[in-house]
Amino acid sequence: MNTIMTPKLFGTDGIRGVANRSPMDSETLLALSRTLAQKLLPQRPATVVIGRDTRISGYMLETALASGLVSEGVNIIYTGPIPTPAIPFLVQQYQADLGIMLTASHNPWYDNGVKVFTRSGSKLIDAEQDLINQNLFTVQSSQTRELGHAHRSYDARVLYMEYVQKSLPADFSLRGRTIVLDCANGAAYRVAPELFAVLNAQLLIVLHNAPDGRNINLNCGATDLKALQQAVCTHKADIGLAFDGDADRLIAVDELGNVLDGDQIMATVVHHWAMTEGFRGDLVCTVMSNKGLDRFLSGIGVTVHRTSVGDRHVIARMHEIDARFGGEQSGHMIFRDYGHTGDGILSALQLLNILQTQDIPASRIGTTFAAMAQKMINIPMPVHTVDLGLVSTEARELVGDEGQVLVRPSGTEPILRVMAQAEDAARAQQAVDSVANALGHAN
Repeated sequence: MNTIMTPKLFGTDGIRGVANRSPMDSETLLALSRTLAQKLLPQRPATVVIGRDTRISGYMLETALASGLVSEGVNIIYTGPIPTPAIPFLVQQYQADLGIMLTASHNPWYDNGVKVFTRSGSKLIDAEQDLINQNLFTVQSSQTRELGHAHRSYDARVLYMEYVQKSLPADFSLRGRTIVLDCANGAAYRVAPELFAVLNAQLLIVLHNAPDGRNINLNCGATDLKALQQAVCTHKADIGLAFDGDADRLIAVDELGNVLDGDQIMATVVHHWAMTEGFRGDLVCTVMSNKGLDRFLSGIGVTVHRTSVGDRHVIARMHEIDARFGGEQSGHMIFRDYGHTGDGILSALQLLNILQTQDIPASRIGTTFAAMAQKMINIPMPVHTVDLGLVSTEARELVGDEGQVLVRPSGTEPILRVMAQAEDAARAQQAVDSVANALGHAN
């Protein structure tokens, strides 16, 4: 008997693919919206908030989603371009039942994706994703006469700005500070400059805030920091802040032009809490985080918990152990006091508040802990089955017991990510080269 395998729809962070090709085509999203309506929204009336980043395909996919939902009697609230973390907030603000964000995060303009948030503000759990996956290709229109209606929110951006600003002390001000923002030509292109202007920065330099549908993440944002580093040094700025395409993560640049990643920022936040509040709780991060972070935090009485890659895994673990804070080296940071997902803009505000409270330059962040040497490469996905444990055996010997070798398929691209950590850079490089050679891809 032949078995038909249902294609896996969800990756590490929602659904993602090339726009106008399955699964990111109108037909699939029409089916997805009907499935969401029938399987996750059984009661009527029901309302869904739909947001998007600045990709040109967002208009097409937004229409497909809305068509399926309205045809099932579900009401729609459009937000237009807005950061991903605004969606779970707005779901609760509007007392909606689901939130959907159309974005492929840091990917190029020709990709797009879908992130779904529940009424509580959380991303879908595995069981909910499996339910959608199992029914997507068989769902039929209910042909209800009770169609939903759609309207556009004109206050979504302002509500989100007020929400993140409330995470700061009432008297917080950036007066006297020179700040450079890199908006990645993405979802932060209006929110971030407007918010930082309200906070009275002495000089605000804004980069890449002119999206044209195709320039999102193009040589800019959290994944390409060269322009931000140059601007910080040219303008003698206090700090540079880079967001990705959907503004759910933050990477910073200090006043000397050095990059400050998620691990360094998380260490700074937890250390600040330890000094000011006596914090001795937990930090949740992923297997990609630097092992020097564990050493440092254990020394101040904080326990580090590691999960699989993807902020939804971090969030799930945070809920399991009731952790207040977690994130990823890539810049996703979840402040559970304020929300349930990564938020680059809120993270930037929290970081700036720490710098101001301690009266320290941004360069101090990079010295918070002693990082292990870390190297990472991407390798095209092999066409044949690979025993990842076998190909990384030699690499693990190179890094020793204190080091780490990680070989994993990307959840967003057809590549293998190879990462090694060791006490020195040479051994880390030798380890990734060893894996690349074993897979037939000399680095």
